[in-house]
Amino acid sequence: MHSSGHKCVAVTTRNFLPLHRSQEHDRPTTLCMHASDVKVLHTQQHGLLVYGGCRRLADLNRDMWVEHDKRAVNQQQLVDGLKRINLMIQQAARLRVGAAASRVVAACRAAIKANNLQALNKVVTEGDSTVVA
Repeated sequence: MHSSGHKCVAVTTRNFLPLHRSQEHDRPTTLCMHASDVKVLHTQQHGLLVYGGCRRLADLNRDMWVEHDKRAVNQQQLVDGLKRINLMIQQAARLRVGAAASRVVAACRAAIKANNLQALNKVVTEGDSTVVA
């Protein structure tokens, strides 16, 4: 007998077929079950891969936030330091009048640009603009 490909035909004709033929009729069913198992396993593995990808993405996101927080703290410290320096220069300039105040501000800026803290200290305390040249 020929199988029409339906499971019920394979089951009903199984009793009448020799052993090797009945195993051939069971093979498509076995292969279908195997294929569905593979599909389930692939879905689970793909799910694990997606989860692993999400995990890596979450780790990367966390690392980026940590670096962002470091940069934000550094920038805030820089801004605070610059504000203190600017306040110090303004206070030194207010102690002088007219051209002397302008010279102190210019000398302080030049000392900062030259990274010369001793000259900056001398300009602020003594008002000596000739130190920075």
